[in-house]
Amino acid sequence: MIDETTSALSPDQATLVAVREDGAAAIAATTQAAQHPVPTPDPSTMPITEDTSDRTATARLRLECAHILLERLAERALPAPIARKVRAQWDPFADAHPSTDGVPTWRDRDAYARALEAALDAEVEALAALRTLGGVASGAGAGLEPANTLVRGHGAARAEVGDSGAARARSAVQVAMDRLFGVREDDADPDVATVRRAGVRPPRWTGLREAYVQVTGDAGVTGTVNPSLSIAREANEVTTTVMNQALLNSMTKRLVQDYDGQPQDWRRFVTIRALRDFKSQDRIRLHDFASLSTVSEGSAYTNLPWDDTRETYAPVKKGNLVVVTREAILNDDLDAIRKVPSKLAIAAAITINEFVYGLFTGNPTMSDGTKVFDDGVQTAHANRLTSSLSATALQSAMTLMMKQVNTAGKRLNLRPAYLLVPPDLLFTAMTLVSSTLVPGSMNNDANVLRGALEPLSVAQFTDATDWYVVADPRHVETVEVGFVGGRETPDLLMQDAPLEGQVFTNDQISFKVRWEFGGGWLDYRGAVWSQVAG
Repeated sequence: MIDETTSALSPDQATLVAVREDGAAAIAATTQAAQHPVPTPDPSTMPITEDTSDRTATARLRLECAHILLERLAERALPAPIARKVRAQWDPFADAHPSTDGVPTWRDRDAYARALEAALDAEVEALAALRTLGGVASGAGAGLEPANTLVRGHGAARAEVGDSGAARARSAVQVAMDRLFGVREDDADPDVATVRRAGVRPPRWTGLREAYVQVTGDAGVTGTVNPSLSIAREANEVTTTVMNQALLNSMTKRLVQDYDGQPQDWRRFVTIRALRDFKSQDRIRLHDFASLSTVSEGSAYTNLPWDDTRETYAPVKKGNLVVVTREAILNDDLDAIRKVPSKLAIAAAITINEFVYGLFTGNPTMSDGTKVFDDGVQTAHANRLTSSLSATALQSAMTLMMKQVNTAGKRLNLRPAYLLVPPDLLFTAMTLVSSTLVPGSMNNDANVLRGALEPLSVAQFTDATDWYVVADPRHVETVEVGFVGGRETPDLLMQDAPLEGQVFTNDQISFKVRWEFGGGWLDYRGAVWSQVAG
């Protein structure tokens, strides 16, 4: 947008400002991010090759050339002094540029690009020769590089650079979009590695509309992509997909980042597995053997009979569509769009928490025809109390678990590691397992429960009095949660080609969140439930 200062300019100056606001919006952030940005010229001192009636075209040409200059310097990653020299010599807005009798030798962007490339090649050759001479002068044996060593990224070594211009352009856009969405920068991220290796400085965007204009080159937001003005024009064959792909990737990263920050205490006591498909999952638990028999001298060994039990569950697909409107994009409603992955992350955490803890409150029937927890009618599993949470009740629950037996009738001496309570009982639980002395004791008795279990508050437990103890999954696999394809976080997908024809097809972008998982009980002996009346 042209501010009020524009009115004080001459007609020619105002024309130049208007052109820059319209045609150069796609490169404005790149110019600001450069170490030594190309200065805005004084139009009165610019050598204009065109007729004064065509000042707009001239200004646009100079803007395009300025973009080419920044781009080529980023690609070459020249040493800072050399880059400054080239930038000064080839600034399309400066008086000091290649000319003949004061008239520039380049009359279009292609001619400028060819001349600039030739100049850069000359600088590269000079750097390579200097490095070679330096090696010779030092004797190449004093801990310096050998005499035939070239400057990395220059001279013959330039052919060894693995990142193409298109790859660098895409990576710069992706890193910039990640920053816009507040994604934490990870050194292991390939896009981050690419821009650092190439010395590219991604633009700093303040809004989604700005990102759209710079990536697509569509300064007027008309829906017509202009690759020549895009900061990703090296990848002009995919310019129409660069924007939405970067947006999708950044939203996915932010979703995963925010999901990882959600409470996931259930991971402490469940077994997590990767599933190949949606088929029913059979988990076989071999029946246990009794004590080994004594074998007399010369006697035969006796067979131990064995059998197995199968617990079964099937994964399911969960998901929804989320629609971002065209108006939200054009109005630059970044806060609303940036909240989408965060809200999805919270929804995903709630979904998985409800599923896992629903396995406790639902008390499903296992393969032996008996519910996981004794419920007052079924008592075969010996894993139920009816006592309010207290030191005595907690000791009773621990004793019940230690007395659990295997299929051969032998005690397992299992010990609970976690105390699952509703929010109403959290502070009671913390007191029971954290106090040095027995809470409420008048005799200063030592608290034997101190540090015995870790209390976990479960928001999904709506009964304010019931509580559970669960064993460490390393000792007994009690509950299993399986994720299809091993994907433990939701997938975020975007509709195909949202940038075809107009700014966004159907005036909206549709995102699909998908998550595929399942789970179930494997062994009742690793948990005890206290069902308190009332």
